[in-house]
Amino acid sequence: MREIKVFIRGWIGYFRAAGMKRTMMSSLDEWLRRRFRMYIWKKWKKPKMKVTNLRKLGTPADNVGIPDWATGVLPEVRY
Repeated sequence: MREIKVFIRGWIGYFRAAGMKRTMMSSLDEWLRRRFRMYIWKKWKKPKMKVTNLRKLGTPADNVGIPDWATGVLPEVRY
């Protein structure tokens, strides 16, 4: 993570001198955050670990667990 921060700061400093627009930076920021979240989510792998780690991060118990669509009556809806 530290290496990525150093790389991004250098990259931003370089392109800021070239007059990069703020909207481009915010869209890059959104993309990076989404990729980091995806990396962490894939790193947890199993659903049980995802629930455990989300609970450790302080997510309320009501918001963690089986999604609403997975509790359907039809087997096709559950999977």
